[in-house]
Amino acid sequence: MTDEVDDLLLHVLRVKGVATVVDLESASGLEAVGQRVEPLVQTGLVTRVGEGEQALFGLTEQGRAREAQFVEEAVPTALREPLGRVYERDFLPVNLEFKRLCADWQSQGEGFELLEQLLDVDERLQAFLSYAGGLVPRLGRYRQRLAAPLERLQDGDGDALAGPVGSSYHNVWFELHEDLIATLGRRRADEEA
Repeated sequence: MTDEVDDLLLHVLRVKGVATVVDLESASGLEAVGQRVEPLVQTGLVTRVGEGEQALFGLTEQGRAREAQFVEEAVPTALREPLGRVYERDFLPVNLEFKRLCADWQSQGEGFELLEQLLDVDERLQAFLSYAGGLVPRLGRYRQRLAAPLERLQDGDGDALAGPVGSSYHNVWFELHEDLIATLGRRRADEEA
């Protein structure tokens, strides 16, 4: 049987797909995750590929079922409905703008105008996360997770916006979107349609 910390780790793995212990610690805000994830491997909820710091962890089918149960129990319908409304009203429009901004960034290169646009997008996202985090506290963690790459970007690190590896702003945003989809009981394929 899992506890709340284990359930959170299963959820983070659902959102990330696969992750190292360091990735799990960063995304969850927990410490000593290695000691928590190994028993999950032993019980068949999590898979491990490789050894040591580079080992990658992912969910098994049993782990996916447990994670889905966790999300359903953690976010009752009474919270899911208002979250869904504000997700559609506030998050989805800013998500479209962020996608366009990332495409512009990649095609035009770094520029002050794009940074200003990102700051505007981030301000609106932070307002959404403030509300969403009040309904589902774990969503509030994304406010801090997005602040770090935004600060790196403002300090001149161009990879901090959409770098493919690590905690770029885009990667954390993608995880947030995946978390929202899971929390609301939706599917990414439906979101992209």
